[in-house]
Amino acid sequence: MNPARPRQQLLACALLCAALSACGGAGSLAEETPGGVNLAGTWKLNRALSDDPYKIYDKIRRDRAARYGEQAPAPAPARGGGQGQNSGGVNPGVDPLAAEQQAT
Repeated sequence: MNPARPRQQLLACALLCAALSACGGAGSLAEETPGGVNLAGTWKLNRALSDDPYKIYDKIRRDRAARYGEQAPAPAPARGGGQGQNSGGVNPGVDPLAAEQQAT
């Protein structure tokens, strides 16, 4: 019989018990919202206060290229296009952000 085996089993059981007890103390969500909070209604996106997802995506791509020593990728196409005919999108050739702007 290996003398280290019972120690390994004891350590594994202790770690399992610690992990399970930590999960039990995570808390819970309140059933009621705090007084004076009402999120119901119609919401409208304020594009002037919102980040441009295309700029954020381009920055992420440049940062990744710099981190991994890759060649910097070409910038994303301008709004209003960029999806090819066989891109696999729901509406190929239609920019969802541009379509949303036209709807408002």
